[in-house]
Amino acid sequence: MPDRSPFDAIGAEAIVAANDRAFAFRDSFPVAPGHTLVVPRRVIASWWDATAEERQALWELVDEVKVQLDVELAPDGYNVGFNAGAAAGQTVFHLHLHVIPRFDGDVADPRGGIRHVLPGGNYLRPRERALWHGPSHPLAPALADVISAVPVARADVVVSFIMQSGLTLLEPLWDRVLDGGGAVRVLVTDYLGITERAALERLGQRAVEYGESFQPRLFRAGNHSFHPKAYLLSTQGGRQCWTFVGSANASWSGLQGGVEWTLQSRERAVHEEASQEFERLWTDPRSTSLLPDVLAAYRQADRATQRVQPAELEPVSLPPAPHSVQQEALTALEQTRLDGFGAGLVVLATGLGKTWLAAFDSTRPQFRRVLFVAHREEILRQARAVFRQVRPEASATLVGGAERRGEADLVFASIQTLARHLETVEPTAYDYVIVDEFHHAAAPTYRRLLGHLQPKFLLGLTATPDRTDGADLLALCEDNLVYACSLAEGIDRALLSPFHYYGVPDSVDFRPLPWRNGRFDPQALEHELV
Repeated sequence: MPDRSPFDAIGAEAIVAANDRAFAFRDSFPVAPGHTLVVPRRVIASWWDATAEERQALWELVDEVKVQLDVELAPDGYNVGFNAGAAAGQTVFHLHLHVIPRFDGDVADPRGGIRHVLPGGNYLRPRERALWHGPSHPLAPALADVISAVPVARADVVVSFIMQSGLTLLEPLWDRVLDGGGAVRVLVTDYLGITERAALERLGQRAVEYGESFQPRLFRAGNHSFHPKAYLLSTQGGRQCWTFVGSANASWSGLQGGVEWTLQSRERAVHEEASQEFERLWTDPRSTSLLPDVLAAYRQADRATQRVQPAELEPVSLPPAPHSVQQEALTALEQTRLDGFGAGLVVLATGLGKTWLAAFDSTRPQFRRVLFVAHREEILRQARAVFRQVRPEASATLVGGAERRGEADLVFASIQTLARHLETVEPTAYDYVIVDEFHHAAAPTYRRLLGHLQPKFLLGLTATPDRTDGADLLALCEDNLVYACSLAEGIDRALLSPFHYYGVPDSVDFRPLPWRNGRFDPQALEHELV
């Protein structure tokens, strides 16, 4: 039995649920979107070596993971189980439970379970089909299924035109590929001037953020017909590949709401041929990087053509706007700065949009560079997506895991990474620092960070300001509670849904059970409950 767990390398930002005896994270080799591992903190050989307390802790996290996945993926069911003993010639040294979402039709023959192998050695993915036909079966969810299920190392896209509405759907998927160390290439054309100028500018901005990992190009087709629409995905070394070819351009209509047909293939030969054709277009002399002079030339072409070819109808995309509570909080934040405060705490119940509030407030002209701090990478990704909707013109980068670049306008960083590299961060590097889940800020890592940084304003965000250890969070924000809105008030103002409690009668008489170490004796309790 080894002293160290094979899961010790899992970073804190990857953990999606935890308690004092176990933690959970997404499987690096998932067999379905959302495939999650639940692992005890102590190195345990098998289920039968775990204590009753450890088993209970593991199952508590299984329940918590299920609640998360029900919201994120709404699967039709689950496979839950654990590995024990030797498998495929390798000994399993550490107990871990699998929570695997299942979907109707996710495998050709369900008798073999989720790992039922198809000819060729590939696994079917949830909702995988040969033909995607919008709007009943649009392409965007199909791409999301693959990218959330496997570590995609390469994503190549070639389309006739790109609209901002399409980028809104594709950017979160590309972020997942890029944040995982993969690469994205996008080839679009100037054919008939349909591609939106703002979409090209956004592509150029993303190239600045990610460097060589994200490469967009413009194919100068002129009057030459250019109509390919293909999305090519593959894992490292091309071990698994997906080829989507059809009529779907990079727009909301093409990817989500329009009548479009796209054929999907898992055949390696098809993927290789499509990749070769992509390379031919990518290296064509008419294919050029989105340099400033290229964008300027396209702007001239766009005005000259005046869209002689009508673009497909897209839904009107209104800029996001704060709701009533957020507007009140924004007013309070502006006033607190006028009053001379350089920090403040905002308490909003879950669901009232703390991240949106911070994004809206960051648009003030004095806040050119913004740092958003959280303890989980998933929170950082969600925050980046929100800020990009509010500030689409700003560059944004994620600092965590293998990613270290932090020179963008908007920087989203894990507290773990910042703590390890704090000496490299200039105290005045950021005008506005936002700390999410501020109830964690009493921890030493947060205190060191807050003591080091000197922003124009520090904003603490939390839904739960009270700590069981009695730590004073307001002291970290100049004793300045800027604004608060409780769960009850959010419900009263019709911004949150009301809820109901249901009690379940318990027939167990707990009075004779022994009480040890702050809890009922586990074995005696189990005996009464069986």
